[in-house]
Amino acid sequence: MDILVSWLEGHLDELVVDLLATLREADDAFRECDPQALAGGLHTSLWHFTLYAHGRDYRHVEQCRQALVQVWPAGRFLLSVPIRVFFGVEDLVAIRARDAYRDADDLIDDLRALRSATRQVLCHFADAAQQRYEAPMAAGAISNTAALHETRLGAAVGAPVSLVDAHPVLATQAVQPVASSSGLGARVGAVRFVGRRSELDTMWVRVEALAEGTQSRHQVVGLKGAAGAGKTALVDRVLNRFERRRSAPHVLRAHAPRLFNVPRWPLIQWTRQALEVPIGAADVPARVAEALAQLAPWTPPGAGAEALRDGSDYLARLLGTESLSAPRVARRVGAGTRQTLLALLEVPARRAMEQSGGPLFLVIEDADELDSPSWVLLQQVLQQLPVTAPVMVLLTYDSRFVIPPPMSRLPGFVEVVL
Repeated sequence: MDILVSWLEGHLDELVVDLLATLREADDAFRECDPQALAGGLHTSLWHFTLYAHGRDYRHVEQCRQALVQVWPAGRFLLSVPIRVFFGVEDLVAIRARDAYRDADDLIDDLRALRSATRQVLCHFADAAQQRYEAPMAAGAISNTAALHETRLGAAVGAPVSLVDAHPVLATQAVQPVASSSGLGARVGAVRFVGRRSELDTMWVRVEALAEGTQSRHQVVGLKGAAGAGKTALVDRVLNRFERRRSAPHVLRAHAPRLFNVPRWPLIQWTRQALEVPIGAADVPARVAEALAQLAPWTPPGAGAEALRDGSDYLARLLGTESLSAPRVARRVGAGTRQTLLALLEVPARRAMEQSGGPLFLVIEDADELDSPSWVLLQQVLQQLPVTAPVMVLLTYDSRFVIPPPMSRLPGFVEVVL
């Protein structure tokens, strides 16, 4: 979505001007506001909307809402306002951003991602208007939605509740060896593993080949089966066996999102884990720079080191920072981000081989929900990473899903049907 986000950032002023004229003509609610205040509120609101659409940092959703609500006197804000605003933005973007794309399919993918952001923002406006997050909860009750909102209705934006503390599912943890006392051993040991011996052996042979250096290709295992067939348990079993027979595995683990479409979301999750930058972290550029410095012992000299040094801006932007330190052409942003991601994944793979004596495990669960850009980038990773930095990719997906042909044709791919 880099092209679309860059286009939005570069054309925000003219979008606001055109949107303002249309809104004031269409609805009395917009004519009762001061035009300058409305223009400022629209600009700030759409800026935070753009940041949310790019990085899915939920703080920007509430900031987007407050920037728009404060334009109207107390009690005068209508729910039709954000509906007109954000659907109007979608219409303008769909018409005007076409020239930024060479491939119509890429534009369609990005517009789908933008629509998912629009849907979430409108839901937040509606929930806040109904005071959904102000109602007291019974003792011991846990809200499965309120924790996603970093600020409660009426709380100051400047003092948000920590998203990571409020919602542990979103607390992406750093890559680190799995402790046998509380890690995979405990999790897998709690449930007796029955059957699947041949499938486990198929996967283990490939792991050992990478660890011993006898395999000249990165390995990809697709675990195909219906819900409840034991795909995740089999992944955990492989990692547990590696821990028992060799050392604590180095793992980057991601879930493809089911409820929203974010291009390259699993690779963004891998990046957060590799750099130890959780969602909602403050001062992302500084944390990225610090993480890259800590990874320096495993960073290969030459082009890889240069790509990481020159691409720290791209990584920070990918993880939710406000913008690049200098203006970039949209297509260069996309190409630069891809190249930096490729260079970054090589570093934890080298560290994994040195510290654990085996490959870096890259896990994507529910891979049948992956978008096209993620499949393309994953294929590029497997084709361009040197074999001296081996990776073992483990994918789980539904029994009805068919792996994209470019991925299934890779020399190291095998599908295991459960």
